[in-house]
Amino acid sequence: MTTSTNKEALAYPPAQIVPDTIIGFKNIDWNLQRERARAGLQNVGLVIALIGEKLHSFGCYLGEL
Repeated sequence: MTTSTNKEALAYPPAQIVPDTIIGFKNIDWNLQRERARAGLQNVGLVIALIGEKLHSFGCYLGEL
């Protein structure tokens, strides 16, 4: 049988979650994240350029029919 103090203890998360989250956020390497975001954006740009090129080729093909 659980007492009311055990039920109350289970209802609240441990007190270390917030400080651990803050420490984890402070330990993020922002330079690495910036490089990864740039690389992802460059990949998106390449995909858009390739799709545009293929659409242009397809349009030229349709124009010759």
